[in-house]
Amino acid sequence: MKNLNVFCVEGRIVRNAVKRQTNADLSACDFAIAVNNSKKDKASGEYVDSVSFFDLTLMGKYADNMFPHLTKGKLISVVGYLKQDRWEKDGKKYQKISLVPKEINFILSPKAGDEEKATASAVEATSDDVFDGEDYEESFENPSDQGIF
Repeated sequence: MKNLNVFCVEGRIVRNAVKRQTNADLSACDFAIAVNNSKKDKASGEYVDSVSFFDLTLMGKYADNMFPHLTKGKLISVVGYLKQDRWEKDGKKYQKISLVPKEINFILSPKAGDEEKATASAVEATSDDVFDGEDYEESFENPSDQGIF
């Protein structure tokens, strides 16, 4: 039985996307977004901002199609699912939760004096349109091999 596994975030791209080829010869596109949250401080009564940073990876033709559009500063919304990677290195066990994007929409900032919120999907393709996901598991290299850990 399939369980609900969905995330939806809106944030700004913090650095230009980086494109690479996997061991399975699939294109991969890595980028990160910053998501702002705000909550009221009980002591001062003022709102305090906090930022969360999320790393995302696109695979296959979806990565090829989206790569030129994923540039620093762009406001995007992302819908996808969570994926847990587990591996062992030198007898020590590691794990990492990845956000796997299925749909990315670009949100256009309204011009000065424009009261309407301008939201548009700059690139219509979703990962279902261009990547079937069957080779998704095999397409990732062990994060420890990439110098992450």
